[in-house]
Amino acid sequence: MPKFVWRNLKEDDEKLGYEDIPHHAIQLEKSSLHKNVQIIYFLVIVGISFVSLYLTRSINGHIQIGRPFIILGIILGILSGLPHEILHGIVMPSDSIVYIGMNQNRIGMYEYCAKATSKGVFVLSSLLPTLLGIIPFVAFLCIDPRNLILSGILWGFSTVALISVCQDVADIVFMLVHVPKNNYIQPANGFYVYFKK
Repeated sequence: MPKFVWRNLKEDDEKLGYEDIPHHAIQLEKSSLHKNVQIIYFLVIVGISFVSLYLTRSINGHIQIGRPFIILGIILGILSGLPHEILHGIVMPSDSIVYIGMNQNRIGMYEYCAKATSKGVFVLSSLLPTLLGIIPFVAFLCIDPRNLILSGILWGFSTVALISVCQDVADIVFMLVHVPKNNYIQPANGFYVYFKK
């Protein structure tokens, strides 16, 4: 398990430290693929969320929606930033330091680890926070929709949690497309590099 350190950032480019970059490392530059994946993923998740809400209500006789509880779920989803970032960090190398905290410039939370990780670990790290959305969404589909409190909270929470991983899903697709098999990925002063050990 890596060591977690809480540190708030005032600026995006505030230095958290970087590992030495191997001389044969290749720099990655984000392309239109990254933005396109985010847009497509966002639209798909919003579509699935609203279709599921409509279907669970219509199948059971057009049961009303517990709007106050959906709003509560949305608020809880927004507040799930800390477990989201912890899930990113728990698979980092055991000898590494994982920084988490508030990025005051972006009004959100961040997670950062300077250590190089295998492509597989990078993908796993990016995937883990999706559990915060998938588990409550499956629970929402399984419970009785007449339970307005629980179904409302679960729907609101899962929708926000799944939307919040837009960037992570785009990172996964980008790395799968651009980084060759059996390579390592490492952050390097505002960008990523990859290399073979």
